[in-house]
This record gives sequence, structure tokens and C-alpha cells, in this order.
Amino acid sequence: MALGAEDLTRLLVEHMDPGAPPQDLHLCLAELAQANHHASSINDALELVEALVPKVQETLDSMRNAAIQSGTTWEIELFGSGGEWVRGASFDDPVLPADDRTARSRRAFVTHTKGSLRGLSHRDFEFACATVLRLLGCQDPRTTRHSNDGGIDFHGRLELKGRLDSPFPYGGLDDRARVWLIGQAKHYPTSNLGPAVVREMVGTAELARTGGALQEWPGLRLSPFDASLILIFTTGGFSIGAKALLERSGMLSMDGDQLATFLCDAGVGIRDSDNVFDSDMFHEDLVESAKRVADIRR
Repeated sequence: MALGAEDLTRLLVEHMDPGAPPQDLHLCLAELAQANHHASSINDALELVEALVPKVQETLDSMRNAAIQSGTTWEIELFGSGGEWVRGASFDDPVLPADDRTARSRRAFVTHTKGSLRGLSHRDFEFACATVLRLLGCQDPRTTRHSNDGGIDFHGRLELKGRLDSPFPYGGLDDRARVWLIGQAKHYPTSNLGPAVVREMVGTAELARTGGALQEWPGLRLSPFDASLILIFTTGGFSIGAKALLERSGMLSMDGDQLATFLCDAGVGIRDSDNVFDSDMFHEDLVESAKRVADIRR
């Protein structure tokens, strides 16, 4: 079976560690081709993959750009003025600013973070979503009651004071502006959510806004003309139909990969001092802290 650029790219992603230092791309591809019995010698392998290198470079660039657009992590990346080198996306490059180096280091733990998210109970995932709102800057993020919640699992209020580009030193409109973040938590790590979940959330948000809901949500005081962002967070994924409906509705979402990347970027469960993922620390920061706040509020 002929070796193609797609096969080589897949082998490269599987082979390289996220923290791998820069390696010559052409030579790395040749070694993979030889190791997988597509060539009997390294010289034959170098000749075999030479014509495939540009396509591999193009694919790696596309994968990185797609990950940036979607808010997820890419595993490896090109390096060098002509992309002639390849390295792990979490490689500690001393030339980069300190904040960049920390962010790259943290993203090496995306797999650990995603696994810990999947291990949460349904209720704990709702508390985790409230913590995500806190990390986004929301005031008083809350979970709703576990059963008969009326379709809203968590909510929070984002104050816009100081966040708008106002030139006035003593405040103005931004002092009174706020945005409500209202969402559902769907803990189905092995499933894709369908369009029905999105349609349900559209109806729930409209009832909450107009006062037509039978339930009340303590702390949520949504007026008809309040600005709001409607969210769906899941530990799994979204079907093609659900993604299309999310796009058309203007609703925001995060799947398991996006949530894991966000939490890594926030450093949840990561000890930067010794570059270790601590699962107990992760659970404490993500879930238990939100539970304690909820207990105090009661």
C-alpha cells in the first residue's frame, strides 16, 4: 500500500511527544517510513518522503490553525523560517516570553484534564461549569437544584464596569451594564449531543427572559432586555446538526476538548512549580470550591 502525506502526518502526530524538542522534519518522516516498513534503508526512505514533505507541512499548519480557531490544543507544530523543523507544541522554548512558556507547558496536560473531567459525576460537572463561569470573570456564579431545574444548570453575571473602552474616568454606561451567562451542563463523555438539546435550551432561555417559566432560579434576575449569553457545556461532543444549530442561534458551546484546553490554560489542577498535574488539586479547585460556596449561600 502506497504511503501518502495523510498517513505520514498521522504517524508523526502519534509518534511525537507534546514536549519533544525540534527535529528535522524530512528526516523524522523518513525514519517513520522506514520503521513502518515502507523503505529498507534510511536513504530510500528519505527519497520516498521527499515529495510528501510540502503536503505534510500544509496539513500540520491547517491542523494548528483549526485548533486555534476552535479553542483546542494542537499536539505538534512546524518550526523554523521554512517549516523545516517539527517540535511538540508544549516544547519549552526559552526564546518565548514567560507567559507563553507557561501556557505551552500547561497544555501538555490536556489529556489528563479531559480524563479527570470525564470521571466527574453529573452533579459535580454542574459545579465545574459554575467554576468555569468564575474563571471567565462572572460575579456570583451558581448552580441550580439538581432535579427539576427548568433546563438551566448554572448561571452567572458578568459586570462590564472597566471592561468597555470608555475614555471617561468616572464611569458611565459601563457602570450599569452587565451580561448574564446562562447554561446547561451535559455530562456525556462518550456521546455527541444532537440538535434537540440546542432547541430545548433556546426555549428555556426565552422562557427565563420573558418570565414565562414555571421555575425560579435563585440569583438569576433576567429582565426582558438584559444582555445574555446562552451556553451549553459538554464533556462529549456535538453532532453536525447540533453544531449548525448552535451557529445559527448564536449560542455558545464548549465540548470536552475545548473545556479541557480552557482549564489547562487557567492552570486548574496544574502545579507550575514542578510542572505536574495533580488530580486531587484539580477536583478541589474545580468542584469542591464551588460546592463550599453553594453551602455558604444556603
